[in-house]
Amino acid sequence: MSLAAGLCGVATADFTAYNDLACNTAAIENLPAHVTGYQSLGFGWDESGELVDFTTGAATGVSVAVADSGNVILSTGGGDAAAGTDAANYFTGKLNFSHSPQNDTNEMWTHTVTFSGLKAGMQYEFVTYMNRGYAGMVPGGSHGPRWAKVKIEGADALINDMVDGDDLVVDSDGQVRVNAGYNTTGTVVKWSGITADDGTFSVTASSVGDDTFIRDGVISDDADAYGMFGFMLKETAIPEPTSLALLGLGGLALLRRKY
Repeated sequence: MSLAAGLCGVATADFTAYNDLACNTAAIENLPAHVTGYQSLGFGWDESGELVDFTTGAATGVSVAVADSGNVILSTGGGDAAAGTDAANYFTGKLNFSHSPQNDTNEMWTHTVTFSGLKAGMQYEFVTYMNRGYAGMVPGGSHGPRWAKVKIEGADALINDMVDGDDLVVDSDGQVRVNAGYNTTGTVVKWSGITADDGTFSVTASSVGDDTFIRDGVISDDADAYGMFGFMLKETAIPEPTSLALLGLGGLALLRRKY
């Protein structure tokens, strides 16, 4: 959670919505109440629609459209989030971890969610998780590392407080690379403080597209990897100027440029 949302009395959550992006027919039928399943992989769900609040089921006025390119299909497996990790704290009981979007051929691919209907005077937090959960997708393993790139576009402001770790590399404020094959640390991709003057922004997971990306001495596959299980989108009020001054004292700043 961003510091802006955590300051007592300066921000009130308007909604928190969850959407599963990787459900087969059986999983769709067993989604928790008030979790939507818009996805681009078929299985009876629409590719776009309005998000709902997880607690109340009320319509949020914010919609999502899901699209992919390349040959993205539903994988035969996925990796649960280990208890106590960020992924477990955000998504256990909300998302189905049994499948994940997968590139079916050795070609470049993308998996994109585009949000619209963002409200003036509000800010947004976006969180997603990626993990095929296959132990062979490590240096020296049967399949080798499978990293993916995740990029946010269209935001006028955002906060990126992610740091490099075993399963994540920060390329820039608006882009990271994540271990999508065997994410044992339950590392999530998260941006907060998101605003967009035109009411829309998008997040795209894709092949790293770089045959020189090296982790632990091994080049990651530049095409094969896995997309997003799903996401959380949280809306809160933008703090008043006095509260933003407090944030400045804490060392955070809203980054005022288009991503």
